[in-house]
Order: sequence, then C-alpha cells, then structure tokens
Amino acid sequence: MRKFSISFILTQICFVAIFTPQVAFAKATTDGKSSISRTKKTKSTTSCLVEILNSKFATGDYVEIIDTNQKRLGTAKVGKKNSKTNRAAAIVIDGNTNCNIYRGKQIRALRTGAASHSASFFSATDKIVFIIPQYIVTQNTVPGLGLNKFISPSFNQKGFGARVSGVFPKTPIRISNFNFKSHVSAGFESSQTSPAIDLVKEQIVAGSQSISTTKIDARGGIRALFNPLSLWAELGAVLYESTNSKSKLTKISNDEAALFQAIRDVSGSTFGLYLGTGALIASSTELSLVAGIGLGGSYKTPIIEDGNFTNTSETMATQGIPIFADVAVKVPLIDLLFAEVNLQYKNVPLLIPLINDETSKVQSESLSFRVGMGVQF
Repeated sequence: MRKFSISFILTQICFVAIFTPQVAFAKATTDGKSSISRTKKTKSTTSCLVEILNSKFATGDYVEIIDTNQKRLGTAKVGKKNSKTNRAAAIVIDGNTNCNIYRGKQIRALRTGAASHSASFFSATDKIVFIIPQYIVTQNTVPGLGLNKFISPSFNQKGFGARVSGVFPKTPIRISNFNFKSHVSAGFESSQTSPAIDLVKEQIVAGSQSISTTKIDARGGIRALFNPLSLWAELGAVLYESTNSKSKLTKISNDEAALFQAIRDVSGSTFGLYLGTGALIASSTELSLVAGIGLGGSYKTPIIEDGNFTNTSETMATQGIPIFADVAVKVPLIDLLFAEVNLQYKNVPLLIPLINDETSKVQSESLSFRVGMGVQF
C-alpha cells in the first residue's frame, strides 16, 4: 500500500509538471490577446483613435479589427507603444467615425503570419500615387473597310507607355454613411506596327506600310468605398483622349510604280463616361473592371483611295456609340513597388464619306494588352 501511494503521488507530480506549464501558457495566450479598451474620435472627427491592450505590434504596423466571428470591422495603423503598460494607440484608416463599434473588439495583424515590415503596403488606403511604365501589344482590326484593298483587315502594334494615377485623399471623405475618394489618371503611349503591313498589287507584294500611333488620355472620377474598404464603385469621365496615327509607305524596289495610298494619317479626339468597380483580394491584390461609352469627338484622315473611290472629306463621323472596357490586376511587390496587368477592348464605328454620295462603314476595333512595374507612395 505504501508502495502504491508513493507511485501514485509521483505520477500525479509528473502529470502536473508536464501539463501545468501548458495550461499556464494557454491561459497567458488567452489573456495576452490584443484587444481594444478605449476609443475616441480624432480632432478632425474624420476617423477614430483606439487603444490596444497587450500590444504586440511595432510602430507603423497595419492591423485589422475583428469581431467574434473573425469578420473584419476596420483597418488601423499602430502608433507608438508604451513599454511600461504594453498599450499602444492606433488610428483607424477606414474613415469610419462610429468609434463605439470597435470597443472590446480583438486586434490581429492585417496579414496573418507576415512580418510587420511587409504588411505596410497591404492597406487599401495606404498608397495614393502610382507611376508605372508599360509594355503594350495591340491587335487592331478594321472590318468593313472594303474600299481599301491594300490594308490588312488586322495588324499588330507594339510599343511602350507610361501612366500616372492618384487616389485622393489618403483618409476618405465621409458623407452620411458613405466614404468617398477622387481618382485621376493620365497616360501616354507610343506604338509601331510589328510586323509592317504588306501592300499587295496584282497578287504581288509591291511594298509595305508602317503605322506609328501615339495616344494621350486623361480620366477623372469619384470613387465610393464600402465598409470594409475592400470594395469600391466609381463613376467618372474620359476628360480627354487624343489618338494620332502616321503612316509610312516603302516600295520593294525602285522599279515599282507609285504605291496606292492606304490609310495614311488618322487622328481623333473623344470624351465619354465610364463606370468602374473593384475589389481588394487577400488584403493586397486589387482587381478592377471598367466599362464606358463615348459621348462625342471627331476623327479625320487626309486621304483614302484604292483607284476607284476616294474620300471627299477628311472628316469621319461616328456611326453609333463607341464603347470600351478594360480589366486590370494590380499586385504589390514590396513597399514601393507594384506590378500591373491590363487588358482593354475598344470599338469605334466610323462612317467615311465617298464620291457620288456613297459612304463606307468601318468598325475600328482594338484589343490592347499592357504589363508593367511601377512605384507607389
């Protein structure tokens, strides 16, 4: 009996020695969760300040405020921590002024498992200026241009461009229950046919045509942000868009007669409206969709001829409503760098005046692929 008692006691001691630290650790972990104790509005009353208990975050870290169902209620940026009390202040960057909803809620890193320095670029509201050079490949199609037998129904262009965009202000403007930001964007592109277009005369290639195109555009709109700020919708306008194409003809040999002129120089300027929507995926990658229509503009070309018909006016009128749509994916790489892929489709129906009061209908279509890497701050 004595032996059994000693054995039993030793067993209990071992059990307590093994499991007590784990229970204590679990209790400490539970008690050591970061949570919000107090909240108040900022002096500008456009956001909230929250106090984090048991803060394990460094100054400048981005965190998310969650409820008991692990649903995100807001995103905040951590300020300086008091080393004695282990408490830190944080500012909510969502623009929400109903600060009471954050009291007593839990805090966790914005991106679970990521180091604090790598989370600084995952906020939807952190960066406001984006500058990106782009490589561009465009497929142009001109179905219905029957009067010109020398231009291919489709041709490719390759080139480079650059775009500057901004989403202002950093802290959204709150009106009633909605948050708003402005979005502006401007770009420049230059591209060249690759390969050159063959000009066929009597089933023989008599020469080639190279078309160089430059494009300048500017857009602006108002973006409504939804809570959480991972979704947005935008209404905007194409304020200005100018496209100019210049053509160069090259003969195969000096023995060739003068080449018939294909579409030489085409220029146009338009404006219109667009609707856009976007979403922040996994707190980092941004997917956006934009669709719009042209409301006005003008196109002209000096000359189009094929030996039988010649345009009687330089002005080409639109026949119907020009439309465009594009989808873009933006991925942050490090704090200052991001990559973007963009696909855009455009259709412009044109009406070309010919002699004898005849006209030629043209559907000018283009599908552009853009990829680039830029800076954000």
